[in-house]
Amino acid sequence: MCILETTFKPDFELPGGILEVGESPRAGLIREVQEELNHTVSVGRLLVADWLAPYLGWEDAVELIFDGREMAARSVPLLRPDLKEIRAVHWLEPAAAAERMAPFARGRLLAALDARAEGRTFYLEAGTRIS
Repeated sequence: MCILETTFKPDFELPGGILEVGESPRAGLIREVQEELNHTVSVGRLLVADWLAPYLGWEDAVELIFDGREMAARSVPLLRPDLKEIRAVHWLEPAAAAERMAPFARGRLLAALDARAEGRTFYLEAGTRIS
């Protein structure tokens, strides 16, 4: 599993970012991964929608987690963190990745894995599954 060590907070994150005005969530994900990792991601279906209360100076937000699909092993070494926002790329088993994430992000990650396995989409609030 690909998780990112950011330069602006201590916990790790899934790849992604903040949308620009008028940008769709899918297009924003593609742009953010391209900017931060120099990679064109293949975007699958929506796995999780999670409402997040204000955090670390950010306003509340709706976080969408899409299936990033499997990455070919030969492409893994091509990921290059931008070193402005992303300090390092880590490939970890899901349990190890979850340990490095904030509680709400951990809940989001685990829900996304369940959603992917079950072929469903889940709604969360602050990382806790509601439906």
